Amino acid sequence: AVNEAIVLHMDKLWFLFEGESARVVPEFPRLDGPAVVITDFGGALCGVAAVGGRSAYAEALIGRRLRDEGLIDGEARVLVHHVLKDGGGFQALYTAVPIDIWQRMMSWAQAQQETCLIVPQAAAMCQVLPRGDQGVIFRHKRRLSLLLRRREGLGYFSVLSLSDGREDLLASVKTLANRFLERSSAAEPTVDFRWFSLSGPGVADEDEGLCAAFAQATGARATRVDVSLFHGENGECRAALEALSPALSERIAVNPLAIRFECFAKRNLVRAGCCAGLAAAVFVLGGVSALWQAEGVDAQIGQDRARARAIMQRIQTDIAAPSPGKDFYTTRALVDRISGAQLGVDPYSFLRNLRLAAGERVKLLRVSLGKEIVVEGWVDQTGGDDGPLAAFVTQLRHLGFSLEAVDAPSDTHARRSGFFAYRLLGATENGEGS
Repeated sequence: AVNEAIVLHMDKLWFLFEGESARVVPEFPRLDGPAVVITDFGGALCGVAAVGGRSAYAEALIGRRLRDEGLIDGEARVLVHHVLKDGGGFQALYTAVPIDIWQRMMSWAQAQQETCLIVPQAAAMCQVLPRGDQGVIFRHKRRLSLLLRRREGLGYFSVLSLSDGREDLLASVKTLANRFLERSSAAEPTVDFRWFSLSGPGVADEDEGLCAAFAQATGARATRVDVSLFHGENGECRAALEALSPALSERIAVNPLAIRFECFAKRNLVRAGCCAGLAAAVFVLGGVSALWQAEGVDAQIGQDRARARAIMQRIQTDIAAPSPGKDFYTTRALVDRISGAQLGVDPYSFLRNLRLAAGERVKLLRVSLGKEIVVEGWVDQTGGDDGPLAAFVTQLRHLGFSLEAVDAPSDTHARRSGFFAYRLLGATENGEGS
């Protein structure tokens, strides 16, 4: 049994599971308490798309592709549940929900008195999909959906049986197996599948045999997930909701952010209370410790003041210190020169950065490092292309210098077309850029 009400909205049917009971409910029912709705949005288009570019634009790119290919008609809300890098692009697991169904579902969820999370079926499948060569199969009445993760990426297939009869269901399993085999090769490792039974009351429990038939048809390992027994007016049913419940969180829901945050706060209220109590205890202990340390600091300050007064009294009574000798001034001058050198430009770092800024198209002719820095050079401006010189100036500014054009010290260079001379100001320490 599950602790929270779960509504299955798949294949245009609505099943409500509460505690150990299950019943068929009309569409968009009025719920008495908090619930999680697992929905396929009335059989909305779902799949895996390979898209280039940035994943932030995945929804728009997939929506445009689906309209161009005629797979959807009119406006649709594209929900991207998972993105996986694929070479220069990415693969995205998505559901394209017609806009009228999307708006009605969101309005219905917001009209409930308690929190009602909307979880797409594809998002729930992705959440319970293990890493590695693994797959999951959801069976709800006539619908069989398969999500696969392999080394080359994701795969999604879905088939709808003609009826609830065993022969039609077995035919659908065979169709699903063939679609899986088309994507596989003998050299690939065997895939482990987890079979989730999600049918409601009034549906025959054929899943054990269907799971075995799928394993036999594909050669893969398929295991039915443990199910719970539910009782209802339409008879008993078995569903794997207890195994699925931990994955049904606000992280994969598609409600507005405020609703998801509210649900997160309610679910973690006890944990948050414990954390708040622990934080309060830490603050109290920290305050007591700080008070004790403050008293010790006050005592230490008093002792330091007494020692300082005693030292001042001794200084006042001492004879004036003798004047320093000539060695003192010589040493001080040396220290001043060393300090000045440390604050100046490091020639090695400066010339290295200058060469990197010049690149291949700017030729450096002369660099003067003295009281001021002057850089002379030449650039080929054939065709009036000032791009290399502009890039050189930009790089120097990024390194922390401001440039000032000056007259060339050498007339020989000044007569050359494309010659330049700049005075560099504002260099940072060691010639590195800021």
